[in-house]
Amino acid sequence: QIKKTEAERKLRATEQNTQQTEVILREITPHLKFLRSQEKKQQERGVIEEELRGRECGAGLDLSSKYDLTAFVMAFPDETRKKFTLLSRFWIPEDTAATYEKKYGIPFSVWARHNYITLTPGASVDYDLIETSIQADSEKFGIRSVAYDPWNANATRTRLDAYGLQMVEFFQSLKNFNEPCKEFGRLIREGLLNHGNHPVMNWNAESVEVFTDCSGNIRPVKPKDATCNKIDGIVASIMALSTVMTSDETISKYEREEMLVL
Repeated sequence: QIKKTEAERKLRATEQNTQQTEVILREITPHLKFLRSQEKKQQERGVIEEELRGRECGAGLDLSSKYDLTAFVMAFPDETRKKFTLLSRFWIPEDTAATYEKKYGIPFSVWARHNYITLTPGASVDYDLIETSIQADSEKFGIRSVAYDPWNANATRTRLDAYGLQMVEFFQSLKNFNEPCKEFGRLIREGLLNHGNHPVMNWNAESVEVFTDCSGNIRPVKPKDATCNKIDGIVASIMALSTVMTSDETISKYEREEMLVL
């Protein structure tokens, strides 16, 4: 009888352990799937970066104020110059990221762990770190030019220009945004733009709205009632695309002139 009772006790304990294990597995399975998906994305991103090494691209830099998000995006056309791959870099001060994560639930710490964004130490953006990163990218990729908003960017422009990068002013006006913004939308609609499912870019895309004037000119804008929403990655992408479009127009002009000479 004693042996039977002990066996039943062990059986009940085993059943309880099994049930607890099943509960734990149900709880952690989504997290394991997320981690595996992030690992896969990182591996895919590494492969994409290697494939793009040495390739020609245009770039856009949306430099923030001292306390906000900064985006640097490179737009790589394929051999047909009809499809594009975007390679994105983001930076934000640690203090700002912590505040936004606590207040609005934006997962900056998760993104940072998976190298989708760099948290710069302290309360303000580390411009030296940003410039060093852009310089490193210019050694790996064929950056033809960098479009930038001249507001609050004079020192950075001067240093990157001195490093050898061609810096092109891009004032945040309807006139400048209209054509590349429309082209950006067309590429998305036709599935010709690959951004690697970048989570920070996805967040920016969910935040962006489009302003249209009476003449049909458009530009990206932030929602008026959403202080936590950022669109810097979208802005930098459109600026990067504009540099490729300008380069293509220049090439076409020279080709036409050569044909006329012949």
